[in-house]
Amino acid sequence: MKKIVINQDEEKIMSHRANLEETLPLLQRAFDLFRQAQYYQETMGLSDMLNSEHHRSVYKQKIFKGQEGKVAIALGLEDVQISTAKVSDLIEIKDPPGFGHAVSVARQKIQQNGITVNDFSLTKAGNVNINRTALKAYADRYSVLAETPDEIQLHRLMMNYVSSREQLDNFLREKTGTSLMARPLHPVKISDYFRHDGLEYIIFAPRFMALKRALKNY
Repeated sequence: MKKIVINQDEEKIMSHRANLEETLPLLQRAFDLFRQAQYYQETMGLSDMLNSEHHRSVYKQKIFKGQEGKVAIALGLEDVQISTAKVSDLIEIKDPPGFGHAVSVARQKIQQNGITVNDFSLTKAGNVNINRTALKAYADRYSVLAETPDEIQLHRLMMNYVSSREQLDNFLREKTGTSLMARPLHPVKISDYFRHDGLEYIIFAPRFMALKRALKNY
């Protein structure tokens, strides 16, 4: 069932999108370098990149597991009991040039913009994109929506109502010079529920939220 947007905080949503677009090339640069690392695996993503120190350590331990004796002899430590973890500490695996700085810059921008790596997605080719599902979820958090069947029907009836009222008003103005229906019908005051943006009527979000609550509580 398709949701209907009643109102959105467009400024906040556009600001969030701008933050994502500003961060994306920094993440792409860092991830391109991450893919060159010895310990990179195709199953790794952006979170793994930000946690690269852990993956580097695991990779070193995997390489030297069972080779403690040979490594100890090579290092002149044959008389010393040495563990896989200790061996991995003694061996350095260098990251691609510029990788550490690129990750630091990307991490700082993520924190500065108040976003997370979950706001982005990766293609199989390693391209970083804005996560459309996450972006829509963010927009929905700052939107008033008609979501349930009752809410969607409520929206349809309200728009039909204001459209009919406007047609009646135009007809009366044209034929009689009188606007709107005269009392005792006591029509609802249009400006209490709708605003006109120059092109069409739009339901006031607070009014619609109140009606949504009334539907849920009935």
